[in-house]
Amino acid sequence: MADDINGGGTDGAGKASVPSGATRPPLATSPAPPLAPAPSPPSAPETSTESEPAAGSLAAALRDSSRHPVLLFGTSTSGKSTLLISLFHCLKRDPRVNITLGPAIVDVNTEEGRRIHAESLHLFERRVEAFDNGEIESSTQFNSPIFISVDLKPTDGLGTAKFAFMEVSGEVFDPSQNDNGSIFKELHKEIIGVLRSYRRPITIIYLAPCWREGERKAANPIDIGLEGAIQSYDKERGSKSQDFHLFLFNKWDQIASPEDDDHSFSRVRSNQVATFIGKQYGRAWPAYTAIRLPVDHVRRYYMQYAAAFILDGQVIREDRYEKTFVRYRKTVWNWLYGNATEEKVGDTIIRQSLFPEVGSRESRRISIIERITNLVLSR
Repeated sequence: MADDINGGGTDGAGKASVPSGATRPPLATSPAPPLAPAPSPPSAPETSTESEPAAGSLAAALRDSSRHPVLLFGTSTSGKSTLLISLFHCLKRDPRVNITLGPAIVDVNTEEGRRIHAESLHLFERRVEAFDNGEIESSTQFNSPIFISVDLKPTDGLGTAKFAFMEVSGEVFDPSQNDNGSIFKELHKEIIGVLRSYRRPITIIYLAPCWREGERKAANPIDIGLEGAIQSYDKERGSKSQDFHLFLFNKWDQIASPEDDDHSFSRVRSNQVATFIGKQYGRAWPAYTAIRLPVDHVRRYYMQYAAAFILDGQVIREDRYEKTFVRYRKTVWNWLYGNATEEKVGDTIIRQSLFPEVGSRESRRISIIERITNLVLSR
């Protein structure tokens, strides 16, 4: 596995650079998770585009719910729904965390509120159950974004975390076609409303599916659509310094099959993953690393991910594969839980972890090559 989540600064092993005084998770007893810090440009003053949320908007509903929003950006077939289902399935099978569907953030006495609640319930229960039975249902067709409320209650004394996961059809992010070819389009107005007027921290996951050699033509629209989403975030969001970002190189099993003898599916260095991302996402990856975020605390990461070993629409579960898939899911959950519960006490940043068995390794020294690379990318 890659050494750690990759983000704003790196220690050379793809590990998050934690400022002095910040707490680190316990050391791993098995290979470290694949989360690593991505290259970051120098920080810059934020330009305010904030406004008060409009009454009845999703942004107003999120503000009133006191939930931590998780926005999933990704075009059609990027795997947004399957990511959520795999994450929910992971916690439903782990006795250390109780996961339940929370109250809808919109009024369920309205027709729209009842629809959103029914669709949330279907994904959280029926589609997760189907996943458990080895089935993958059809992709999401929500043309307008909805938020699925989820409550996490650890059984070991850690605090409760309340999330609102955004679901929307990938067509919202697909590039448009005109005489000049593919161009990206503006984000949905409700998403823009959240970016402009939600003043608390937000988590954004950018889903970039892997593709095999020879599929570049099919992958180009995905790259363009994701670049457009990233640039729209950068344009519309004023409070960037408090947000958390993850470039998720999804469907990793398309590049490194769990059945390969070289173990590249479960054991790969972060710089190798970054190389793959750079080759396959020549537009979205530079846009991602160009978002200007603070450098005193890592908030920009990348990692490879695979929700499950899926062949011909069926989930294949074998012990020799499943442990790695579970580690991917738990790595993401550790990050999400830390985002939702992070506290700053004086100069100390406190982040708690749901699953210490997928914690960080100790840092190694940054090589001279890595220092030069980081310097070049930061300009």
